[in-house]
Amino acid sequence: MAKHAQRYDAKTKVMWLYREYDDPDTLVPSDELKSWSKAARDGSAPDGSPLVGVCYVFGHEDTAEYNHAPLQFARVGTFVGSIDNPRPFDSDEELDFATKSDFGI
Repeated sequence: MAKHAQRYDAKTKVMWLYREYDDPDTLVPSDELKSWSKAARDGSAPDGSPLVGVCYVFGHEDTAEYNHAPLQFARVGTFVGSIDNPRPFDSDEELDFATKSDFGI
């Protein structure tokens, strides 16, 4: 069963979204990613709070790696750890895609 949590940091105006999936090769659902990417671009969270960024935190390094390219393309941060102690996901990979449709966005 997937675990979800979220935390809004009012000081930095960043929404932190924690996701832990049973299968590490699970992508964040494209509708969810589109919604949060749009909210960050529009500068407003669904509840109306000011928003300058969105970051996903994954409980497992493998899931962060699997999601990193589509999140980076959507200008959403990729982190690992816990929602209270996230660490930036470190990847040396270069993005290799032609269009947003490569990721369903």
